[in-house]
Amino acid sequence: MRKERLRKISEEIKRSVSNTLMFEMKDPRLPKVISVTKVETSRDLSRANIYVSAFNLLDDEREELIKILNKAKGLFRREIGKVLTSYSTPEPFFLYDDSIEKGLEMDKLLESLKHGSNWSNYKCYKWKW
Repeated sequence: MRKERLRKISEEIKRSVSNTLMFEMKDPRLPKVISVTKVETSRDLSRANIYVSAFNLLDDEREELIKILNKAKGLFRREIGKVLTSYSTPEPFFLYDDSIEKGLEMDKLLESLKHGSNWSNYKCYKWKW
């Protein structure tokens, strides 16, 4: 399948999953705000990796979030099937995306450098140049 078509399908899946999270999911264990950051769809439309993010979650809360979403695969697949015009509906697999949190941490680090703060307050990463 062409890349442009896959990109459009991924965007439709992203939109459908976001709407389902906002309006259909009523699980009280879920955080109030969950963002769908990216969707990667396989070329044969058998699988869709859906990356989600929620702010200020601990590691065990992240794992719980992914478990809850993966248990509700049937609901998401049905809603995705309603918006896609293809023959098959990809099976959703949810993964946690921590890029937003890492970006905020990087932003804090850069701000501290700007104001002459001490490096010891932050986690330091080993950069591979």
